[in-house]
Amino acid sequence: MPSHMLAIHAMPRLKRLQIMGAGLRTMGLVLPELPPGHCGLQWLRVDAVSGDTLKSLLRAHAASLVELHLVAASATGDRDIESLALKKCGLPALRRVVLEKACYLNRGVCPEQLAAMRRMLPDTQVLCQSCDNVEREPF
Repeated sequence: MPSHMLAIHAMPRLKRLQIMGAGLRTMGLVLPELPPGHCGLQWLRVDAVSGDTLKSLLRAHAASLVELHLVAASATGDRDIESLALKKCGLPALRRVVLEKACYLNRGVCPEQLAAMRRMLPDTQVLCQSCDNVEREPF
C-alpha cells in the first residue's frame, strides 16, 4: 500500500484524488513534498486515513488544493476536527470543505464540528454533506 500511495502522490498532472482504505488508518504513512514541476491536487476526498497521512497530504498540496471532502465514519466523527489542525497545514487555495458523516444520528455534534472547522479556516466555505444537502460528486 505505501508504494501505491507514493506512486499516486508523484503523478505530476493528477488534479483529483479519492483515498479510501482502512489499511491507511493504521499505517501512518507520511508523504514527502511534491517533486518539482508537480501541479498539485485541486480536489481531494479522504476516508479512513491516519491523521499523519492526511496532514502530510494536505501540506504537500497546500498551494493547489481548492476543495476537500473529509469523511467521518460516525455521527460523532471519529476524526477529531481540532486535532487535524488544518490551519497549520497552510492551505491558501482552499475554498471549500465538505464534512461527510452520518450526522442525522446525532445532530447536536454537527454544529460543533462545523464551528471548529470554520474557526480554523475562516476564509473557507465549510459545509456538512447531510445538513447542508451537498450532493456527492461522482468521481
